[in-house]
Amino acid sequence: MIEKFIHNISIACVDKIQGDEKYSELKYAKIAFSVEMLISEGSKILIVLLIFAMWGKLYEYVFCFGVLLVTRCFTGGIHAKTYLGCLIMSIVFFGLGVIVKENSQINIYVAIVMLMIYVLVILIIAPIQSKNRIRFGRRKRYIQKAIAVISAVTIFVIVKYVCIQNITMLVYVYWFQLCGGIYAVLQSRKVK
Repeated sequence: MIEKFIHNISIACVDKIQGDEKYSELKYAKIAFSVEMLISEGSKILIVLLIFAMWGKLYEYVFCFGVLLVTRCFTGGIHAKTYLGCLIMSIVFFGLGVIVKENSQINIYVAIVMLMIYVLVILIIAPIQSKNRIRFGRRKRYIQKAIAVISAVTIFVIVKYVCIQNITMLVYVYWFQLCGGIYAVLQSRKVK
């Protein structure tokens, strides 16, 4: 229902953008898809942002979101099938990040070991590709792996030296992403 509503809005937007010029069917579909994704993803980000702002945990949300945004671009992972499913999964994910930060702390040595395991698994399974995307060639996969590892380690070092109080939340984001990635890999092998 929500998906249909967003789709209809995106079609109306493309019709308005198109004006008198007639786009090819392919160009129209690409623009409509892009507008639909902007509306869908933008609205979910805004809803989650408002929830965490009202909870007084905006900083924690922005931190987790920023880390996830960087790492997930290169590692891939699990996706919900519906708008509402994705929204709920996002709220739970970020909410657990806040709860983990408030109720547990790990020392830097444990965090480093967990980072090393995370990097090792990235090297083995990343990038995890959705069935809806074009398959990457070997070279592109190596580049994605390298960027994923470099970003994960760079973020870890920055957090260690700039805001060590967030190290637990950082490791949580990495490990949640890792578990989602492993689940996605297992699901894709089950489908084949």
